[in-house]
Amino acid sequence: METFCIEVLGCKVRYISDKPLLDYFIKHKDFMEFYDASIIADSDDVKYTVEYHDNKDITKPIVVTDRKMIVNYPGSELTESNLLYLGFSFLEKQFGEMGVCSCHSACVVKNGEATLLIGEAGAGKTSLAINLCQQYGYSLLSNDMTLIGEDDGYIYACGGTKFVNLRLLSVKTNMPSLLYLFQNDNKDLWTNKVSVMASSIGIKEEYNITHIKNILFVHIDARDKFKVANGDSWRNNFLLYQNVSSHIRGTASTFVNKKGYPIGYIPSFETEDTYNKRMRLINSINVNPNYHYVSGALDEVLEYIDSLSREKDEKKLEKNNGKK
Repeated sequence: METFCIEVLGCKVRYISDKPLLDYFIKHKDFMEFYDASIIADSDDVKYTVEYHDNKDITKPIVVTDRKMIVNYPGSELTESNLLYLGFSFLEKQFGEMGVCSCHSACVVKNGEATLLIGEAGAGKTSLAINLCQQYGYSLLSNDMTLIGEDDGYIYACGGTKFVNLRLLSVKTNMPSLLYLFQNDNKDLWTNKVSVMASSIGIKEEYNITHIKNILFVHIDARDKFKVANGDSWRNNFLLYQNVSSHIRGTASTFVNKKGYPIGYIPSFETEDTYNKRMRLINSINVNPNYHYVSGALDEVLEYIDSLSREKDEKKLEKNNGKK
């Protein structure tokens, strides 16, 4: 049996496994949703455990308690990532207790303040984030998943994935300079995707905990007339709740075998306390004066987002001039 522990923002999980996982984790963690995780020594401080047994008797493939998951399933039918992601459920439980949650989004930073980009799949979050970094001097705090939290109305980002999933359709439309990354153009434009680290395409990465000033629900479509509206709408609120709740409620993904078939039941780790903390975060977003819905062509939305950063520079300059 192999045993090792990981830590993210002080949240810890232990893995005990018949299937070697450590080497895989070290090699692939940057392309997984483990937010700058580090390997730590085992200790009594690690209160949550994923335990895997390579077992052909699958009468009860998974047993879950408050602090432990025990899996019995043939190792030949599971991938290493299947097993590793089980630990993310325990991490999200601990995030929730801290008042932090995973948000499907991108987050970029300029002048010490962050802009959080929320939107549905294919809305253009990645295209915006990459272009803001490459053309406007932003750094990337996250793409795809961001850890966000709230403290007395102060909304912040404290981590996120730094890999970039590129869809051929989006690259052809919005980032043609990155077409060289696609070696196989035989697949359809929507499902043909590649993943690269942001730093490998010249993007500066951000690792500091950063105040989120602007929260934008985005949709990029050249056919749309440019529009900016209040983000606090029924549709956006509904999607936002689903977004920041899916991981702790266990609806973001399920435990599946190599064929994609669900293996067993994993309960939600939500409690009334984590729900209330998450609702405070959502309410803080809704009342934030910088929470907007933005749609239109890519160039128009890029210019609008950067204008929000320039406003800060101009106000700072005015304030400094007033002191002279």
